[in-house]
Amino acid sequence: MAYGKEPNTTIVRKVVEDFKDVAKDHLGTCKNQGFANARELPKDFAFGYRNKPDEWGVRQCMMANVPEDELVDKNLGKATRPGYRNDSSTDRSFGIPSVRTDIQRPLFKKVTNNNNYGDDANAYSLICPSKYVANDIREEDFLQPILKQDMYDLAFKANFQLDDDEFEE
Repeated sequence: MAYGKEPNTTIVRKVVEDFKDVAKDHLGTCKNQGFANARELPKDFAFGYRNKPDEWGVRQCMMANVPEDELVDKNLGKATRPGYRNDSSTDRSFGIPSVRTDIQRPLFKKVTNNNNYGDDANAYSLICPSKYVANDIREEDFLQPILKQDMYDLAFKANFQLDDDEFEE
């Protein structure tokens, strides 16, 4: 195309242009899904079913706002069977607890044992584990008391040159 010349206009069928509107993405606009011609819809149009509120709804059903003489059964909606009432005075426990304190934790937990004994790792310790995990040292190991003689032997084997006064500090 030479400078100063206008490009030739190409006339195509409307079906082709409609296909381009649906098949191609237009930058900065919503994608035309082809469900309706947007040029024929008013600006405030919204797809879907308009909700018509009714005066009788879930709240009225739950509150049972019915005159006493129209009730079908006086016990309707109330638990009358023993053991099935919402009574907090019973000492009955339901189900299995999430953290199993009722059974003793095995010394070595197997991979197939999915019981939670209250010592499972949280999400943070799984994402950012301690630097001692590589040496198979757990957090519980730091909480165990160590005898003074064992600590002295450990310092001696690690080649710390400590006399008795420095060790006592």
